[in-house]
Formats: sequence, structure tokens, C-alpha cells
Amino acid sequence: MTVNEKLYHFKEEATLEASQEGAALLSAHQKNLETEYKNHCRSEKHQSDMQIRLAKENLRREHNKRVSKAALDAKRTLTTTRMEIEDKLFSNISNMIGQFKKKSAYFDSLLSLISDAKRQAGTNNILVMIDESDKELLNALASESGVKVIISDENIVGGILATIPGCNLLIDSSYAQKLRDVRANLKLGGNYGN
Repeated sequence: MTVNEKLYHFKEEATLEASQEGAALLSAHQKNLETEYKNHCRSEKHQSDMQIRLAKENLRREHNKRVSKAALDAKRTLTTTRMEIEDKLFSNISNMIGQFKKKSAYFDSLLSLISDAKRQAGTNNILVMIDESDKELLNALASESGVKVIISDENIVGGILATIPGCNLLIDSSYAQKLRDVRANLKLGGNYGN
């Protein structure tokens, strides 16, 4: 073999070997790029999934805040309306009591309350108190019932307070107490979270 043939053969061998090494390097580089691309895609998908999940959680939280605020506003409105209705109701009741107190049936009801208190007192002394607004009835009540009747220091609206000192007993048949009881037990309907 001549030198030129040897050179040509060497060149062919070197070119083939370089071509094979280049192809192997290119294949390895392409596999690395594909692996990096897949990892990048996975990472981006994970990030986008996380962003979507966080966005959903934020939306859910914001929705819950709005629902809670709306429920609280509705409850406040309901409570305010309930209080307005109660106030109007008790204002009407106060007017009705005022009208009733002008009738003779009121005087008779006071005598009946005093009679019940006397029955409970038995042989003990009794002191009856009436509201300031009923002071014109004081002498008539005392003379018809036969007990000591005085004006109460408290606003009892109507009715009587009777004390039986010998028993340390207070009989509260006042309209003020009855109104407190009614207000405490008043149910105007609706569920107020109780």
C-alpha cells in the first residue's frame, strides 16, 4: 500500500470514528436535552398545578369570607328588626295597659291581687305597694281591702307588690315583672343561631 492509500485509509477511518463519536455525542446531548425538557415540563406542570390549587383555595377563602359577612349582616338586620318589632310591641302593650288602668276593671284586678296576697299572708301583717301612677286609687284600695297600701319607690307600671314582713316574703304581682317575664320568653319566630 502506498502512502497516499494509507493516508486515504487513515482519513476514512478517522472520519468514520469522528463521525461515530460525533453521532454518539450528539445522541447523548439530545438525550440530555430531552431529559431536561421532560424535567422542565414536569416542573412547570407542578408549578401551574400548585398555582391553580392556591388560586382555588384563595377563591374558596374569599367566598367563605363573603358568605360569613353576608350571614353576619343578615343576622344583624334580623336582630335590629326583631328589636324594633319588640319595642313597637311593648310600646303598644304599654298603651293598652294605660287604657286598661283607666277602667274600673283595673281597680277590681288590684283588689283581687291584694286578696290573693292576704290569703298567702294568712294571719301575718301585709304591706301593699302600688305604682306612683295609681296614687289616686291608694285610699280606696286601703279602705276596701283593709290593708296598708303605700306608693312604691320603684316603677312597677301597674299591679301590686306585697310584702309579708313576718315571713320575709315579697309577692311580685307587678306589671313591670310580668312585662320582664314576657320579654325574656318572647319568641318572634325565626332561628337566631340558637
